[in-house]
Amino acid sequence: MGSENTQIANRNAGGMTIADDHEGILGMTRVAAMSTQIQMMTAMVDKKIATARMFPRSIARFKEEASALLREDVETARSAEYAKPVGGGTVRGPSVRLAEVAALCWTNLEIKIGEPIVGDKSVTVIVSVWDLQRNTTSEGIATTSIINKNGQRYQQSMIETAVVATAAKARRNAILTAIPRTYINDLLAVAKEVASGNREPLETRRQKAIDYFARTHKVTPEQICETLNIGGVDDIGDEELDTLTGIMTAIKEGDPVDSIFKVKVGETASEKVKRTLEQKAAEKKSPAASKPTVTNPMPD
Repeated sequence: MGSENTQIANRNAGGMTIADDHEGILGMTRVAAMSTQIQMMTAMVDKKIATARMFPRSIARFKEEASALLREDVETARSAEYAKPVGGGTVRGPSVRLAEVAALCWTNLEIKIGEPIVGDKSVTVIVSVWDLQRNTTSEGIATTSIINKNGQRYQQSMIETAVVATAAKARRNAILTAIPRTYINDLLAVAKEVASGNREPLETRRQKAIDYFARTHKVTPEQICETLNIGGVDDIGDEELDTLTGIMTAIKEGDPVDSIFKVKVGETASEKVKRTLEQKAAEKKSPAASKPTVTNPMPD
């Protein structure tokens, strides 16, 4: 019994019990495993960068391949630019589709989509792009409202759709920060050239656009005129049709229809168009017609 106590005392005198020794071994094992994992990740990063630099991108090949893809498909060329009415003007920019074509041909890009941030009123997604050849990173962010025009939050299925659309936009934004804008503008010019070279007569394209919005999104011709700030469908020309094509692309990329085709409460689009036409007609009348009527003075 005495010898056993002596052994226990001697072991405790060393400052470490058997349990402590076991925990220490486990801790060192975890550190070693983490160190090995870091070394593997570092080696993988180095390998990716080395591979990218072994097969560097060619700007000439990028332009040739991206232009060829746009020329092969007219619909892709037509959807290369989006358009959104904002205030009294129109905001235009490269679409998600064009960014995908550019990233495919630019090469040596690694794109990572972050976890969507779903709040009470909006969805936000951040996407990072790593240019392996230059070893630089950039980010793109996009936010989409999940509140309808009545102030109510979207249903879950609509929120999921908004998340997908927001991620696509964030990916586009990230790609456009990684690829110089001058090359993107060159591709936009190619897309417009391809689209314009396959145009039908104005009247045919006008009617197709009107039919498309009526059939697919229940948008009336009056709402189209309201959005384009024109008096009637006969005023829809090439410029307005280009805007409508961009609007089609914006809607396909997730912009809500009712956020684009807005009609003031208390006055329908048709009523506003009618009122505008009446005002124009009144302006053409003779000045005499607009003179105020003078009441004869009362007799003495």
